[in-house]
Amino acid sequence: MEADIDRAVGIIERFEAIPESGIPPAVMRAARGLATITVTKAGFIGSVRGGTGVVVARTENGWSGPSAIGTGGLGVGFQAGAEVAELVIVLNTQEAVNTFAKAAT
Repeated sequence: MEADIDRAVGIIERFEAIPESGIPPAVMRAARGLATITVTKAGFIGSVRGGTGVVVARTENGWSGPSAIGTGGLGVGFQAGAEVAELVIVLNTQEAVNTFAKAAT
């Protein structure tokens, strides 16, 4: 998980280094949580994607410790190639934070 934490910090730093693409300060101040995830997708005819990352929630004393998150999936249709995407998801409500905190069933 340490690699995911380091990767998440790097993603946020890169977003902040490009003001036009960065998360506006007002949005960060209002955020109840952040999810940062790196997703890799590869395919030829069909595709597969998977990724890992971390989610943190705002607490009364700052930010919580990170929790691991993951994603995965399959696709069909004409596709060829590979792609890596870095995503930052701003969680604006406590309900959104709670949704990320629940285990998938």
